[in-house]
Amino acid sequence: MANILLTGAGFSRNWGGWLANEAFEYLLGVDGLHPRVRRILWDHKERKTGFEGVYTALKGAATNPTEIEVFRAFDAAVGGMFHVMRGGFERAVIDLSMRRFLASFASIFTLNQDTLLELQYVSLSGEDIRSVSNGVFFGVETPGLRTASDQELMPPGFYTPSAGPYAVRERFQPYFKLHGSSNWAAPENGKLMLIIGGGKDIEIHKSPLLVWYFEEFEKRLRGNQVVIVGYSFNDEHINKMLVEAARAGTRYFIVDPQGADVIGKRDGQAAVTQPRTAFMDTMIESIDGASRRDLRSTLASDYIERTKLDHFMTAGDRRKP
Repeated sequence: MANILLTGAGFSRNWGGWLANEAFEYLLGVDGLHPRVRRILWDHKERKTGFEGVYTALKGAATNPTEIEVFRAFDAAVGGMFHVMRGGFERAVIDLSMRRFLASFASIFTLNQDTLLELQYVSLSGEDIRSVSNGVFFGVETPGLRTASDQELMPPGFYTPSAGPYAVRERFQPYFKLHGSSNWAAPENGKLMLIIGGGKDIEIHKSPLLVWYFEEFEKRLRGNQVVIVGYSFNDEHINKMLVEAARAGTRYFIVDPQGADVIGKRDGQAAVTQPRTAFMDTMIESIDGASRRDLRSTLASDYIERTKLDHFMTAGDRRKP
């Protein structure tokens, strides 16, 4: 059984990345924020649909020049938010214990669109990657991307999908960004390739590269051991794939401040205990542990908590006949 890593916003939070509520608070402070957008931000905060709900609402309403401009301004504000985070991630430090942890996975999938790992891990030299992976990998790559040609205008550090067919190079650790990235430009119009808000399935299927990424996700999940770090289990299309993989024998370990409780999605303040969701009912059969402690300290110095994670990641060897 191979070890696979899936990360959400909670992973980048370890180095200062913003979670949904913090993104909301950043967007409230954007210069020139339209008064109606401010109200919609608060509305979606109350509904717990966050800034992605606002993005969906504004995009759906963009049917005339005025509404199109409102949406474009908000879209630019979201792009600016990722730019601010990039500035912070350039100063971040992913230490040796974390690099070794990352290099222990056959493949890494993320729902994040920030550039933390590009700046602090993917960009490591081949020599460094060989060292932290004990010679398993020659390097790390985000497959299917290319830089701008001489005839294209694209900011430095940006990429766009190549034409395909797509493949992972042998002895390179693949890093798949399932929802696009804040440093990817769409080939048809140069806009940021960010899969945000509702209708993610529809948007994903517009990109051959992202379709291939999801095919790889489905294939690599099945029958393997998956460590999930900082994912809030709010994306139905991802949850569906996790459930299907669980039924095919996939095992999970969750790292989250809520521990295993994060899959519940139940109101802890309710007077009567709410029944389990169908998702939770299926997943509990496949979860082989969880940690609610800070991942950085777990890897660097918390031997007691680290034993749980290590036990899970070496379980494949014990399951061999």
